Amino acid sequence: MNKLTVTWVVLLILSIVSGISSTDGGYYISVLILVMAAIKFVLVSFNFMELFKAHVFWKITIISYLLVFSIIILSII
Repeated sequence: MNKLTVTWVVLLILSIVSGISSTDGGYYISVLILVMAAIKFVLVSFNFMELFKAHVFWKITIISYLLVFSIIILSII
């Protein structure tokens, strides 16, 4: 299978799992959903936006943004 097809299937599975698990309201479920969202963010940015071919500056910027955003969200929860 094509790399983009595999990525799309993984994104679809993560979205379904996020939707199903969102019915529970626990702290750990919120963290799990945030982690799955971070994985989806990385998959989309590196595979569909072809960031893996980009300069190192852009890779570090995207990962830094993801880390800062995740830390802020985790501190609010």
